[in-house]
Amino acid sequence: MAADGKHVDVKHVLKLDVPIAVLLAEKTMNVEDIVDLAPGTVITFDKQYEEPLDLLANGRKIGSGVAVKVNENFGIQIKEMKPREDTIRALG
Repeated sequence: MAADGKHVDVKHVLKLDVPIAVLLAEKTMNVEDIVDLAPGTVITFDKQYEEPLDLLANGRKIGSGVAVKVNENFGIQIKEMKPREDTIRALG
């Protein structure tokens, strides 16, 4: 059941393409500091480098994992996922 009370067609939802992203860290900065950013500037975050990265689908957290190198590419090794039903519900 969708949030608006309508039935969700799971088969349809499973065929949808949605963007996925890996979130390294987040921070709030004021506009003055943002416009002063320049090449070479280092921004520090409260998140420790060994902490898991968040896996997002359509902007919603669906799991977490650790960064891995796959040949010359960046990847994520999944360590935890939300239950399948919760993920479908969130993305439907």
